[in-house]
Amino acid sequence: MVSLNLLLVATVWTYWNHEPADHLRRMSSCASTVFTVGEWLPRWYDRLHGDELIGKVSGVGVDMVYCHFFKGFGLEHERAEMARTRDFVRKAHAHGVKVLGYCQLASLYWEAMLDEVPDLEKWTARNYDGSVSTYGNHYYRWEPCFGSREFMDYLKKVVRYGVEETGLDGFYFDNSYPRYCCCERCQTAFRQFLEKTVSNPRETCGLAHFRNVRLPPKLEQSEAGPEWHDPFQIWRQRFHHVQQARFLKELFDYVKETFGPDKITLHNPAYGRNNFERAGLDVAIQPKSCDFMMAENSRVIRAAPDGRLITQVAAYKLGRRFGFKVVESSWMTAQDAGGTGPQAIIPRDADTLKRFYAQGMIYGDIAGGPWLARTAKHGDRVMFDDPVHADTAANVFGFFRKHEARLFATTPVARAHILYATDTFYGWSYEAKGFHSFIDGTERLNAEAVPYTIVTEQDLAEVPSGDLLVLSDLRFLSKNLYGALAAAGARGVKILPLGQVGLFDENGKERAADDPIIGLSRVKGLVSDVPPAFKVSLSAGGIMAETQVNAKGEYILHLLRPGNDSTIGELTVVPCDPRASGTPELLSFEKECSLDGAKREADGRTVLAIRNFRTACSLVFRPR
Repeated sequence: MVSLNLLLVATVWTYWNHEPADHLRRMSSCASTVFTVGEWLPRWYDRLHGDELIGKVSGVGVDMVYCHFFKGFGLEHERAEMARTRDFVRKAHAHGVKVLGYCQLASLYWEAMLDEVPDLEKWTARNYDGSVSTYGNHYYRWEPCFGSREFMDYLKKVVRYGVEETGLDGFYFDNSYPRYCCCERCQTAFRQFLEKTVSNPRETCGLAHFRNVRLPPKLEQSEAGPEWHDPFQIWRQRFHHVQQARFLKELFDYVKETFGPDKITLHNPAYGRNNFERAGLDVAIQPKSCDFMMAENSRVIRAAPDGRLITQVAAYKLGRRFGFKVVESSWMTAQDAGGTGPQAIIPRDADTLKRFYAQGMIYGDIAGGPWLARTAKHGDRVMFDDPVHADTAANVFGFFRKHEARLFATTPVARAHILYATDTFYGWSYEAKGFHSFIDGTERLNAEAVPYTIVTEQDLAEVPSGDLLVLSDLRFLSKNLYGALAAAGARGVKILPLGQVGLFDENGKERAADDPIIGLSRVKGLVSDVPPAFKVSLSAGGIMAETQVNAKGEYILHLLRPGNDSTIGELTVVPCDPRASGTPELLSFEKECSLDGAKREADGRTVLAIRNFRTACSLVFRPR
């Protein structure tokens, strides 16, 4: 049930300024944040294009960066900056570092680009009233439509120039999230989508056909209630995600088929934010030609003051399931760090950096972060000049390089699984509550030290008898999925519902109160909590557990602590899988952490004693 693109090798990545100087100058009126620059711009910008800094970061293991290339000013306007990127690519390659060229998918700087494309307005997305859609409140940035053939053809020209003239190793396509667009192209495509996907319109929505239908307005859902029961609003969201997936497939396939499968594709749909409809995508329909997806949100791994764990684990596990790697660019605010204010900040303490890097290694077979080349807002200084950043990167990335093949290039294994099903994401989309019910379900399993995998409806027939299947809120549930759940329960799978189940069908139609689909009332195998047999027993709380098998058949138990602000002198660990028997080898980038002993109990369980555990360690059990 785990799909992993084996062509993807281990990666240690970092940001390398994806914004050309003209963008930074044009947006100079924005509020002061870590993303803006001031009078220090020339010196910092020059250093990023030099040989010294890329040589230093490659020395700690970084092998992939993304750099400015196409921001939306146009090939003609940006050609001089692209030449600087070409020069930087040569320097990076000399240090063994691959460079991805940044390509903006969500905005066109019309003040500049109209010189090159006089009919640029024809490419744009349109609001419900027909006006041109802009990128946020940036009046000088038109938003392109994903249905525009002219925009797609232009992007292909950008890609060709990037490979043939600039020497790029691939592309970072930013802001690849779905478009809400009501142009005539999208109106036609929406009607075609409905004709293909809705078999009985009169029964479903009271219409004989879809020939006169138009995209409905995008409303604040509080105006209509917490859930959608207008099927056209549900279908509108699905349509935009399908349109997004088709657009990305054509673009990514073009990169791979034209210039070779080794050319890298990374995109950023702003995954994991509080707006699944607008910021995100359905990863189940993401193109197979996607190598990396960025998860950019506020879920920097940490333990909240109330004890909740906030992590990016779900995104990494979805990547494992659907065959891509995750590049995490999550941001902590000053308030998250115990201060005040919503401004994003760059972490400056080793504990935050270590748990961030460890999460990517354990769950995603990847290391790196978005900070090392960020400006310190003083001359040409960057975060990597801070000894805390430099020393932590050298230690953790070095550990990853040394042990990647054995510890992280692995296959996740578990007897617990959580279902990824999107109908409730679309129906209960107010503040992305449906999507976040899934995220909350994964965080509950993380907090209870339950190793688990993510499964889909197509995987359910393969879930073995005796395993645990966890359901996040499934208040929107199709008859087909209900049948698959009932079959799993009859086969002996334990089923744990965490929220409402089956109140509505996949199109928002309410079910009668006595319908057996509601609450899975006739499904066998229901449980009310996670049975202890599926949990790793730990003498301290707030520690997550992940289990994997490597190519040699060794069973690996990873432990990761999001609240790593102190050291646990002695930690007792009792694994939940019989493969975890005997005395394991303990590996950690924290040298103080060690295995103090292992003993076998009368019931056959192995009890481990770990000393000086703080952030993360990996326990490797040889096959019996």
